[in-house]
Amino acid sequence: MDYIHKDINEYQKNIYHQSEVVSYEGKLIRFETVLLKIKDEYDKSKSIKILDIGGGGGVFAQALLSFFKGYNCDIYVLEITEYDTWKDHTDIRFVKGSAFDVCELFENESFDIIFTNYVFHHLIQKTYKDTINGIEQTLSDISKLLTRNGFLCISECYYFIPVIREKSSFLAYFASTIRTSFLASALRKFGIKSSGVGVCFLSQKKWKTLLKKTDYKLYEEREIPVKSIKIFLREHFFSFVVKI
Repeated sequence: MDYIHKDINEYQKNIYHQSEVVSYEGKLIRFETVLLKIKDEYDKSKSIKILDIGGGGGVFAQALLSFFKGYNCDIYVLEITEYDTWKDHTDIRFVKGSAFDVCELFENESFDIIFTNYVFHHLIQKTYKDTINGIEQTLSDISKLLTRNGFLCISECYYFIPVIREKSSFLAYFASTIRTSFLASALRKFGIKSSGVGVCFLSQKKWKTLLKKTDYKLYEEREIPVKSIKIFLREHFFSFVVKI
């Protein structure tokens, strides 16, 4: 698949890793309902297989292992950039690669839970239409890796302008893919940091449409408003979906 990726430098790796360290507890709390359900229903002798797509340095994966302490838990991390911290987590299996290639990379595997924390808005292709189609295809590919009644847990955020709410996704994509230092600097004030590669924040309505098209059933949904500059109202959208 013809996706766009820009390698990050060591400084950026360190920034992202520090962000992981600060935010991993919040991610566990967001998914608490699903995690407790799995913990209650699974016998400790039965293996629980987890995949963390875009799992960075492995901090969240390590937190999951601690949460399931005493259980037979196998956890994999898929990340397009290799981190030095991978060698510190010997009980996690790291795979370098893109979310677009998830089926090929895990051809003979299946998972009870798959996590994507702020991953989908980075799955950028050459056009907005191709990007939306790529996100839909990735959702479909992920569903093939889930066990029956397995969970895909999605954390995402989106920006919208109240008057043109549903078109805000395209505007953010268009503006963030223009490679000018002035515009990149302006967008950073709104929390959009793409280095010219682009971002694609889907609306809540669009998410539900894509999940339905790719045969997911909504299990739980949460939306948390986040204060930001007034012309862009930023919110985080947490969705837990179960494969039909």
